[in-house]
Amino acid sequence: MLKPSWGTAPAPISVTNMERRPVSVLFCDIVDSVGLSGRCSLEYYGVLMLAYRELCTVAVLNAGGMVVQYSGDGILACFGYQASQQDDPVRAVRAGLDILQAIHALNSCLAAEGGPTFAVRIAVHADIVLTCSFDVGPVQEPMVIGEAPNIAGRLQKLAQPNTLLVSRAVFQAVGHHYEGRPLGPCPIRGLSRTLDVFEILPEAPYG
Repeated sequence: MLKPSWGTAPAPISVTNMERRPVSVLFCDIVDSVGLSGRCSLEYYGVLMLAYRELCTVAVLNAGGMVVQYSGDGILACFGYQASQQDDPVRAVRAGLDILQAIHALNSCLAAEGGPTFAVRIAVHADIVLTCSFDVGPVQEPMVIGEAPNIAGRLQKLAQPNTLLVSRAVFQAVGHHYEGRPLGPCPIRGLSRTLDVFEILPEAPYG
């Protein structure tokens, strides 16, 4: 049998702390980031991306979550990565609403300066995953392996700009805390089944 060869790694590679656990996964992405980058200078776009990442990270950390991946303008966060808690879905939704509020505040500042504004889409899904650390030398990268991150990423694409969608698994856990609007069963690309989807309504109108 032929064995693939990728050469020699410059540093030792290992996977550690692999564990199966229930988590809530949040995925946030900018709407039409390509169009946004074309409406401003490279330097201005860079400042916007840094501000966006910072406000998302602050919201996630304040809610007790962990950002596990930055991919372009997409942000993947996990609640329950190190220790699962019963209120992981509630804290994930709290982070999502805080991100939307922070985006609104940032856009108000940008508009006042005559700069371009932008919108995001957010989704939260809960399921069992494998959590682990992908270690390259001294650098440890958290990983969440399973269907949940993919579903959260697909689910956010169904959201209207500046809205937060959740799956039924999440809404069943947060329905007593947040008001939601059922959107019915929705097809998710790559899934052989539909997913019951709910939009979480903001606690108060932005403004």
